[in-house]
Amino acid sequence: MNGFDFNPSLLIELMKIIFMKATTETAYLDLYIKLCVGFFKKFDDAEHHEMNFRKLLLNRCQKQFYKMLQREQIHRRERRASMEEALLKDDLSQDFNKPMLFVFDQDELKMRQQDQMFGNMKLMVELFKLEMVSGNIIKTCLEELF
Repeated sequence: MNGFDFNPSLLIELMKIIFMKATTETAYLDLYIKLCVGFFKKFDDAEHHEMNFRKLLLNRCQKQFYKMLQREQIHRRERRASMEEALLKDDLSQDFNKPMLFVFDQDELKMRQQDQMFGNMKLMVELFKLEMVSGNIIKTCLEELF
């Protein structure tokens, strides 16, 4: 007896919560993977994508991956530009530690974003190991990272 009625908006919100938890609390990733597998089986509507948990989750992973990758590329360009500007103003080659200040960002938010990106990849790899996602998805992620 199932007295709870799932609808597309509820399933989307549930997916968002599971995604956020799975990508930020990787210590419990095994539990989140089991939860995802259960929802993959329960909500597998091929005709209505809004009721297909697997498609919802993979779309979220993909959007988040590219969003975080773009941010990382922008931060890298900014750090490189700052370092080049500093080198033009002052000969930093005399002090090895000064250029390193431009390479490592101390901002807590930045670290959390990186952790979430790695969590996203761990989630995808674990789903791949259970044959819930194709190897092409993993290959694409790795190609983009390199």
